[in-house]
Amino acid sequence: MSISPGTRPEPVQQFLNYLKFEKRYSYHTLVSYETDLRDFFTFLQQQFGETAVAGITASFVRSWLARLKDDGQSAKS
Repeated sequence: MSISPGTRPEPVQQFLNYLKFEKRYSYHTLVSYETDLRDFFTFLQQQFGETAVAGITASFVRSWLARLKDDGQSAKS
């Protein structure tokens, strides 16, 4: 399940709305979160096929973080 503009899973949209309206994060921070989420869902699709949001486990997240590290991203990124 990749996230494209206008087709975000409802929990993702709720999270982004929370950051925007409740936490009042800046536009650039919101874009960064959305970009990371889009990249994460693209990774899930490529590695594990269609995955429901409720089916995402910690091991999926760890796999994605390991791939980011293998791609040369620093821990601060």
